[in-house]
Amino acid sequence: MATSWDKDWRCFANEEKVVGVSFEDRDIKFLRLYGQPEFKIYLEKDTLNEYDSNAVKVMASAMIDGKTVIEELGLLSKYTAQQLKDEQELDARPYSVHLPTQDHKYGLCISVLVRSKRYRDKTYGKSVSPVPQKVAWEPPPWTEEDDENVELLYEDLRYKDDCEAYCIKKPSKKLIKQAVKMLHNKGMSSDEAYADIYRVVEELVKIKPDLQDY
Repeated sequence: MATSWDKDWRCFANEEKVVGVSFEDRDIKFLRLYGQPEFKIYLEKDTLNEYDSNAVKVMASAMIDGKTVIEELGLLSKYTAQQLKDEQELDARPYSVHLPTQDHKYGLCISVLVRSKRYRDKTYGKSVSPVPQKVAWEPPPWTEEDDENVELLYEDLRYKDDCEAYCIKKPSKKLIKQAVKMLHNKGMSSDEAYADIYRVVEELVKIKPDLQDY
């Protein structure tokens, strides 16, 4: 999606994957807003988030039937949000969207913006903190807390009725841990994985396709 920004903003991350997009029908919410008058994507700090005090929500708004409609589309990754915890002004632009098909799930990528040096110098003076630079991510060590989140996921997927809600057969705890570790190595914390079970299920089916139970 072609977008632009003025010189008062600088691109912190050009193609940032939004997490939690499969939660609460967020794909449908995006499709409802996209293409409507005054559509925009922006960022909002979520200081009340029980999993991460640095959490940043990805929001969208547009005019529908003469009214402004606002929806949450997901979150920045925990790692990116931590790097931006001291930034008071953030913005975003849509970068790309992958619509759901038979072989691919819905996905959304955005450009994350921070205030430019020009703006900082003009507004706050030259003593203000420098423009943050995105640091290459490396997966953190696996911890006992991660194992606890695997246990919680196993509890949510241990019964047939629960698995049927996600259209899968019952996975083993070992397989769930493998799926969560794969997401962990891609930048999704086990907290985020527990909050987005559909993403874990998607990873489970990638590992073992015959888990799919249509």
